[in-house]
Order: sequence, then C-alpha cells, then structure tokens
Amino acid sequence: MKKILTLSAITIAFACNTPKDKSGNVSLENDKDMIVYGQTIFAKNCQQCHGEGGVSMMPNIPNLTKTTLADTDEVGNLIFHGKGNMPAFEEKLGEPEIRAAALYVLSLKK
Repeated sequence: MKKILTLSAITIAFACNTPKDKSGNVSLENDKDMIVYGQTIFAKNCQQCHGEGGVSMMPNIPNLTKTTLADTDEVGNLIFHGKGNMPAFEEKLGEPEIRAAALYVLSLKK
C-alpha cells in the first residue's frame, strides 16, 4: 500500500510540475528527474522484453540504444499505441509515465 501511495504521489507531482515550452507543450528533454522516473517505469513495464538498459537478448526486439526515433513525441506515441508484437500501454500508463519512459528511452541512445 505504501508503494502505491508513493508512486501515486510521484505521478501527481510530475503531472503537476511537468515543464512546458513557450507554446504550452510538454518539454521534458532536460529533466534528469524525469529520466530517473522513466527508468523506473521502463523497468516495470518494458525491460522484460527490451532488456536492461534497452539492450534486448530476444530476437526481433529492437536495441533501444540504437533507436532512430528522434523525440519524446515519437517514442511516446509508440508506447501509447504499441506496434507489432509490442502492446499498447494507453490503458496502463498515464501521460506523465509515458513521457518519462519515452525520455528514458531517448537517454539510452549512444
């Protein structure tokens, strides 16, 4: 129960404090706390297929350190809708979690 309350508090805090650019769009590109939060979301929801640090040992699972996706919108859209064998997370994760996971995935690019 304590974990759920803590995660809920973190989610609410990030949702309320999500930085926005001049146009009012969510801007998370330089937020280190969101990357850390995204790593937690990734570990719970993505790592079983995509591997620790985004390097999968499973066939036909993309190596996320070599992703060609360019920004959080592209990655977030893929997480939200899914693709191929990857399930959609639209009903499992909220926008702050998807944005944080997307930012973490982009941080893995080498």
